[in-house]
Amino acid sequence: IYIRHDASEYRLFFLFFSFPLRQAVYLENVKADPVAGKIDFYIEKAENIADMDSIGKTDPFIQVWISAMQKQLTMLTETDDISNTLNPVWRHSDKVFIRGTFLDAAYIGFRIYDKEGIKQAKITGVVEKNIVDFFEEGGITGTFPIKMEDGSKGEGTLTVKCVFTKHTEGPPPMGYKIVECGDQFDRKWKKDKNWDM
Repeated sequence: IYIRHDASEYRLFFLFFSFPLRQAVYLENVKADPVAGKIDFYIEKAENIADMDSIGKTDPFIQVWISAMQKQLTMLTETDDISNTLNPVWRHSDKVFIRGTFLDAAYIGFRIYDKEGIKQAKITGVVEKNIVDFFEEGGITGTFPIKMEDGSKGEGTLTVKCVFTKHTEGPPPMGYKIVECGDQFDRKWKKDKNWDM
């Protein structure tokens, strides 16, 4: 048994068979810049969402996820669930300070779930925005159509107001939950920009 590094991946060799262990992503091969900033979340409501229950109606809640490098997903905030409704009103507010490294294909996603008690929650739809556009446009505000997880047309709309404010230097502001996104490569940039507490 031995391990060999072949440029883009590590492989485990056992007798005459080889198995990939993990993909390796190197910063010199991608365009990725460190970003830090505040996100002020206000998730207001959804209307006419898909009914996932055979008895009664959906018990919806939302999780907001952000993707970073190597297809990592990090949860930023989560609403409470509201029982038995297709028109939930959450009025959920949260303050999150993010810092990390993001590829052009990364996104921020609002994922609507149906709470299933002790069972795993079922996803009923998503609203996503490219992370570069999110940063450049200062967030996402408005009422948006809900899509299925595969990108096809879903049911209903989601109303949110999420304001992004870029942070250029110094420690995070008080009162914000700090969320790390990305890889270990972020450490060097945080030190350079004095992003640590």
